[in-house]
Amino acid sequence: MTKQILPDDEEYVKDEYGNYVYINDGSHYFYDDRYIEEYCNNPTGTKVSALKRAGFQGNNTNVKACKMHKRLRSRIEKELDDRILEGAHVGHNVLVDLCKNSESDTVKAKCAKDLIDFAGRKAGERVTVTHEISEEERDSEILRLHAEISEQEGTQKLDS
Repeated sequence: MTKQILPDDEEYVKDEYGNYVYINDGSHYFYDDRYIEEYCNNPTGTKVSALKRAGFQGNNTNVKACKMHKRLRSRIEKELDDRILEGAHVGHNVLVDLCKNSESDTVKAKCAKDLIDFAGRKAGERVTVTHEISEEERDSEILRLHAEISEQEGTQKLDS
């Protein structure tokens, strides 16, 4: 292992797996990844409780937890974002499955509404769908509609 001084002036070493290991009084080792895991498993808990659950047994836990959390903030945020995204995928898949396979029409309707809401639409919103066509397709459609109208008008005159 090679020693390295990180920005908060705490002493760390890097193990063979690339994890930074905190050296506490030279006798205890603390892995950053374990703190991140413990904090993300209970993000409403305290930093100190995550530090202790991860195995820290030293003094000054408030100071150590704050320094560690500050240093690891970007990794913690990324881990939480990844977990939220993973949960969203699972939730989406469950809603689609229920919408397609539920025997209850009420459940299907609720799931369909939730899926629409998740897509950024709300009930009552108007959606405009555009379809671009070439000038040739447009002219052909105009001729077809004109012929259809003429035919209907001719039928109406004959019926009169």
